[in-house]
Amino acid sequence: MVPVHAPAPATSKTSRQLQQFNCKNCGAKHYARSCPALGRHCHICKAKHHYARMCPQKNS
Repeated sequence: MVPVHAPAPATSKTSRQLQQFNCKNCGAKHYARSCPALGRHCHICKAKHHYARMCPQKNS
């Protein structure tokens, strides 16, 4: 007899994406993958996907 596996619990990646969090790239609280800084360039280090106010090189 082959064992039957139960479906994955409700804590899948999809449900985690529905949770809001304080974003390290823009500083706002929003849902995953909806960051307004995605695709934007930092004016301090010229890297993509974060604002200058959240730049890791700002205090260097």
